[in-house]
Amino acid sequence: MMMKQINGTGYGGYLALVGILSLGLFLGACQEAEPSAVEAPPVRNAMDSLIEREIARTNDLSRRAGTRRGAIEQHLLLLRHPDFGEANLDSRGQAYHKAAVYFYRAGDYETAIPYFDTAVSLREQLPLSATPDLANSIYLWGVSFSKLDRCDEALIHLERIIGLAEAYPERISVKKQSQFYAHAALCAGKMEDFGKAFPFFERAQQLTAEAYGEASRQMAGVYNSMGNT
Repeated sequence: MMMKQINGTGYGGYLALVGILSLGLFLGACQEAEPSAVEAPPVRNAMDSLIEREIARTNDLSRRAGTRRGAIEQHLLLLRHPDFGEANLDSRGQAYHKAAVYFYRAGDYETAIPYFDTAVSLREQLPLSATPDLANSIYLWGVSFSKLDRCDEALIHLERIIGLAEAYPERISVKKQSQFYAHAALCAGKMEDFGKAFPFFERAQQLTAEAYGEASRQMAGVYNSMGNT
């Protein structure tokens, strides 16, 4: 029913869609995925421990606007460490993901993109127990493209992450899944591909209501009414 109402209102319905999707995105695109349960922890060495310590040290710096560039510079030194290649896949994937996130937080999406690319290449070699980490890298990779208004490229990654969420729904939280669909709907809407935007929107609305309860459903009704005026 909601789908038919919005589809019949044209641009007004699309404005309603944008309003509703803001509910699914308010947690922020930089929220990290939930920790995954790894059945067989990878073998760790001194480089793995160093990566872990350096990430912990630079995380807080990267969240404060005045120190983000310093956090980035420190972290890039870690990636250039002569023994970096000796770390396991999990540690290297985490290091590249964090580098990408630091650039993302600094608003340097163009530079963040290749770091997300490398993080995904490393993380997709890990077992399925690491799926939430892989999902987070692919998601923010896609969002980085959308921040640059490169929605066609963004949608490639967002559709990929939706496929991953559909294949392994038990490994990715409903809140994160609602964000995947919401961003995909917004990108498809910007491209005026409403054949994709509306189904993504409908699924995002369902997941948002499931994740946040009746209040989100009521707010969605308000936004839809606004789109129909």
